[in-house]
Amino acid sequence: MKKQKYTVPRVALSTIGSVLIAMIFCGIVTFSIGMIFKSTLWKIVMQLLNLLIFVPIVYSPSWYCGDRDSNSAAFGHGQIDPLKGLKIGLFAMIPFALMPVVLVLIKLAILPGDVGVLAGSIFRILNIHMLFTINALLEPGIAPEQMSWLSIVAIWLLPLVIPAVTSFAYHLGIKHISISDKIIFVKKDQKKKH
Repeated sequence: MKKQKYTVPRVALSTIGSVLIAMIFCGIVTFSIGMIFKSTLWKIVMQLLNLLIFVPIVYSPSWYCGDRDSNSAAFGHGQIDPLKGLKIGLFAMIPFALMPVVLVLIKLAILPGDVGVLAGSIFRILNIHMLFTINALLEPGIAPEQMSWLSIVAIWLLPLVIPAVTSFAYHLGIKHISISDKIIFVKKDQKKKH
């Protein structure tokens, strides 16, 4: 049986799948308890909760890729590319980073504003894990042509969460550092001491 290769496009596609799964979980949390309270503190708590769901799910493919690449390099079957995690993340974020292009085209009056309402809804769904931050930058009722350029730039930066997570995960995978193992084993060690 041929071994699966951990190429950048293959791991990036796996990461996109992980992002979609994470968005489903974040969507469930957001629509079930996220809208209960309207206070700013609650929105911050919900944003942090969504990131606590999103990051570990997106983290996994790049960590396993780094772990495997490190093992392969140790046995002389390849080299470690320290930028591979970043490449994976940049490739994986492309579908999520394209949506703000529509906002720019509306702001420049190249597309009609009616498209903006639909684009804003689609963008929020594609970035449900960052919904509370998006809503803080772009009020749901505001027309895209009324958005400030600063808000558009800030919204465009939000998908950079993906390459940040994949870069970090790949780096830890290379070093064989598993955060989940450390959390689980710390808890077991604490129980033994008591």
